[in-house]
Amino acid sequence: MDKKEINNKIGQRIKKIREDRKLDIRDVALAINVDNSNLGKIERGERIASTELLVRLSEFYKVHISYFFGELQPVPEDLNKIGVEWISFADKMKKDELTPEEIENIIKAVKKLNI
Repeated sequence: MDKKEINNKIGQRIKKIREDRKLDIRDVALAINVDNSNLGKIERGERIASTELLVRLSEFYKVHISYFFGELQPVPEDLNKIGVEWISFADKMKKDELTPEEIENIIKAVKKLNI
């Protein structure tokens, strides 16, 4: 893969995550303190993104920097808001074959005991 292909690949991933989150390029540029025309050139593969810019983008989008190189998928915003600990808890409850209704009943019973 040559330099132009790498620039295009990174730019496409930067643009895709922005569009997937329905964000305007000007808003993203303002949030990460970069000129929106430069960000546009990076998204089109006309300019290479600096490491510093990729770090700022990864922090803004809450993804690992390697996402821009195609190695990781971003966590959907809804799941990101829930938090990893709650997703892990739900997964454990499912593995323990507990339904949401059973968990709610357990919580109600424990709350009654605390009265």
